[in-house]
Amino acid sequence: TDKTSVRVKVHGGVIELHELSDGQVRVNMGAPVFELPRVPFVPAQATRVPQSDVGWETWQLTLPDGSTPEVAVVSMGKAIGFDCELNAAVHRVNQAQRRHFWSKVESVFGRDLRGKRLAFWGVAFKPRTDDIREAPSISLMRMAVAAGATVRAFDPVALDNLGREFPEVERATDMYHALEGADALVIATPPQPRFALACAAIAAGKHLLLEKPVALETAQIEELQRLALAAGVTVAVDFEYRAVPAFQQLAALLDSNPIGTPWLVKLDWLMGSRADTQRPWNWYSQRSEGGGVLGSLGTHAFDTLHWLVGPARSVSASCSTAIGQRPLADGSGRLAAVDSEDIALLQLELESVSGARVPAQVSLAAVTRAGRG
Repeated sequence: TDKTSVRVKVHGGVIELHELSDGQVRVNMGAPVFELPRVPFVPAQATRVPQSDVGWETWQLTLPDGSTPEVAVVSMGKAIGFDCELNAAVHRVNQAQRRHFWSKVESVFGRDLRGKRLAFWGVAFKPRTDDIREAPSISLMRMAVAAGATVRAFDPVALDNLGREFPEVERATDMYHALEGADALVIATPPQPRFALACAAIAAGKHLLLEKPVALETAQIEELQRLALAAGVTVAVDFEYRAVPAFQQLAALLDSNPIGTPWLVKLDWLMGSRADTQRPWNWYSQRSEGGGVLGSLGTHAFDTLHWLVGPARSVSASCSTAIGQRPLADGSGRLAAVDSEDIALLQLELESVSGARVPAQVSLAAVTRAGRG
């Protein structure tokens, strides 16, 4: 549904890819580079078809099972004889992050899940759609079934596609039906409903694996911790960047104490995921729904600093919205207001292992044109 384009450099030239409604992609060999590779389609093969317009080539794409977005660029590169090593590496890291997520389940139940039942709330890759392509939930369900578990899932929109894609998974009539008899629950929904869903799961005595942000307010997170401790259940959060090799190498380096206690920490997390002003309005555009760069990137930044340096003892922030309107996804051309922040500048005071107070500056942005991560 998103009219997304991607621009990548190949052999010193530039190609521009546009997804069309008929499942094809057009390639323009003369476009400038503005954005990092990111596409909603997932081709395994790209086949050139006869040229239709001056300055364009058209490629027919096939969509395999279990593909991921970065495969598109890798496939296009192979079709013209170019090895997109960086995109292939991104694919490997993304798959490793999903396996790391699954390791949290194994830490509770072990690797043999025969006789265990797992419930999933949320299936689709994008909220309120039936699109399950690229959805991490599908990868987790496959791991669960392979380990011998019984899986039951609920999603308000995507269950029919789930049945066609993965008939081994039971489809629940509602979220409480999915929870019946479950030993653990994976909540993969937008942020706003997570707190109430997590409270219901804990009340039912279920272990939880939550996407971040866990809730919209600090008090809600503290309440979840209190409820989980009282119920004797495990609640884990998916901070997948701890599984990225470069981050792990940095953690190992800092553990060897080559610099002693740091005096100042600076972290710039500058992404281009929402730099396109034509990217449609959705829940991410709404502060009340948990949208914004603090929830998407800030949670990872805070966890990374806590992991590498120490916990934050004070924090102040200045937040702003660079793109104040976005087009509705219905194709009408109408614009809707955005009230969630896409830029945040933060000052923190961290406490190191030695007890020293360390100042930190954090810059977060989701609208950086040439986002560098």
